[in-house]
Amino acid sequence: QTQAYLTQRTAMSPPRDLEARILRFALARRRTRRLGTALGLGAVAVVSISAAAGLLYLHVGAGGWRVAEDTGDATLYAVSCGSATECWAVGSAIEHYVADSGWSVDRARLPAGGVLNGIACPTTSTCWAVGVVQPRGASRPLIEGYVGGIWMTAAAPTSSGGSVSATLNSVTCINPADCWAVGGTAKQGASTTDPVIAHYSGGAWSIVDSSQVGGSGGALSAVACVNAEDCWAVGPGANRSSPLIEHYSGGTWTVQGGGTDIWGTADLLNYAYTN
Repeated sequence: QTQAYLTQRTAMSPPRDLEARILRFALARRRTRRLGTALGLGAVAVVSISAAAGLLYLHVGAGGWRVAEDTGDATLYAVSCGSATECWAVGSAIEHYVADSGWSVDRARLPAGGVLNGIACPTTSTCWAVGVVQPRGASRPLIEGYVGGIWMTAAAPTSSGGSVSATLNSVTCINPADCWAVGGTAKQGASTTDPVIAHYSGGAWSIVDSSQVGGSGGALSAVACVNAEDCWAVGPGANRSSPLIEHYSGGTWTVQGGGTDIWGTADLLNYAYTN
């Protein structure tokens, strides 16, 4: 059915092994592009494929992997599901999945130059998505919140360290009122980046100003929490040849020693549970 539909849409026959190619593509990119957090029985993984027919999604559920299609024109980087029947995907657009109707582009529009890199949905009615806005000047963090059925841009926090650009790459939520986001920031006149960690609590986002965070160099690509008092964040170190690992415990983030192969949220959760 997928091949017949794409043939009709593009007036040319797609390869017979189209679905196998897409699956191999998704697995190959697993270690370089986060597919986000998938919750519930209907776990969903999202990738963007360049095709005349539009976006192609990979879906895994009780029946195994299958290919789904959406006609939206966007690139997607992360996905999160508040339940087995409802998911959100983000990137250069915001996409919504409902079991009865499939995927669709949400009416919410990102700011000009805005891209979302990560999303977490602790419930079906609450989501947080983070990324970056790149206007003509320096880039700045972008935070979008989904509350009460509406996506709205939240006030992005700023650091007291004089940074001129910042990007948020990943977000995780222990509950709707307790979330963490991580990324990287560059200071005025600096040739290197430092990690940045933001916390959502008390109805607002704030930057964690700590020498253990801002002074370690590098950036943070992924974050995950075992509970409200135990979180891990990872990314490339200052020289990009060794990893940066930050641990949240006792109300404080501290730099931890790393191995040589830290890829993303799935590996991070495994590390957190086994150490």
